[in-house]
Amino acid sequence: MTETALVWWGVPLAVFAGAMRASTPFLSVSLGELLTEKSGRINLGQEGILVLGAMCGYGIAFLTGSPWLGVLGAGCAGAVLGSLHAAICSLPRVNDIALGIAVMLFGTGLAFYLGKPFIQPQAPRLPAIPFGWWSSVPQVQAALQVNVLFLLGAGLAPVLAWGLTHTRWGLILQTVDDSADAARALGYSVTYVRWAATALGGFLAGVGGSFLSLYYPGSWNEGLSSGQGLMAVALVIFARWEPLRNACVPRMSVTDNLVFRRFDRPPLARGGWWLQFTAMARLAHDLITRYRVVTPSPQTPIANLSGGNVQRTVLARELSDAVEVLIAANPCFGLDIAAAAEIRSQIMAARNRGTAVLLVSEDLDELLVLADRILVMSNGQIVYETPIQTADVATIGYHMAAQ
Repeated sequence: MTETALVWWGVPLAVFAGAMRASTPFLSVSLGELLTEKSGRINLGQEGILVLGAMCGYGIAFLTGSPWLGVLGAGCAGAVLGSLHAAICSLPRVNDIALGIAVMLFGTGLAFYLGKPFIQPQAPRLPAIPFGWWSSVPQVQAALQVNVLFLLGAGLAPVLAWGLTHTRWGLILQTVDDSADAARALGYSVTYVRWAATALGGFLAGVGGSFLSLYYPGSWNEGLSSGQGLMAVALVIFARWEPLRNACVPRMSVTDNLVFRRFDRPPLARGGWWLQFTAMARLAHDLITRYRVVTPSPQTPIANLSGGNVQRTVLARELSDAVEVLIAANPCFGLDIAAAAEIRSQIMAARNRGTAVLLVSEDLDELLVLADRILVMSNGQIVYETPIQTADVATIGYHMAAQ
């Protein structure tokens, strides 16, 4: 396969592989929190459960030599912490939000205390299924190494969606959420239902933690989670990402947002203040076409666009003028695969035109495809540096985990 062909293959493939690897703990914790919230509770302690699960999974795998026993132990540890949250929440005048914060601190502190002996030892890693067996290209084979926990999470999501609406257990759970009094009148124990849902949610969050320590990045240390448990709770609560506030004016049109970089310069303005709307419209039409921004009209408020098209608009604006240095921080976070591939191809095109690109990302697969050189930062310092030709995923993941 030629280098050019690998680039075109590599961008969507890296997006796909990165999505699978990075989304597994989010998927597990989000599904667990979904069950908890469907019972009428909210558990902000999922971050602590995630960290405790990561530590327990790593420790049990190291002591027993079995990563699958580590996954089971991580889930059980999460279920215990979830049960603790449910039991205390059932007491009078207990606020589940405040208790969730306490559980997060308790779980994190307990994991840090008990996990110190396991920072240096190497535990066995979870195996992956080589879906890239058909290819002779190492990059393709590495990208298509899929962990079983991702497949289990991806399969569990539609099962839960179906079960919540088509099973007796799901209807009971939703009844407890909508009206606890109605559930009691029907003879169901609200306390028991909420305990079961919160414990099962904790089990799933603990399993998500074991993925971090036993597969990606595959080590245990105190900086492993990076707040993924809290982000997963936010995903369940808000279920959307809002990119407009940082780079756009939501109520202004797509055209207005596209010309921000040079609206006060010729040919878009005369004398620095007299706007030339015809020239602005012409530029906007050109950028919309070139960067494939899907919008009903150039005059449509940018808040009406999808997240991917907002990102395309921002990138079109920033690259429409001479750019010597482009700093992109997580440019594809929250986007679908097609939108992310398009954004990454535009960044690569800017690099090929001579623009220096500083890409800040936690998506290792994205960096391996786009970067010429990778630097890992921890606690404000560069702790590792490697050219892409000699980059090793395990080594980079080790330093990303702040060891």
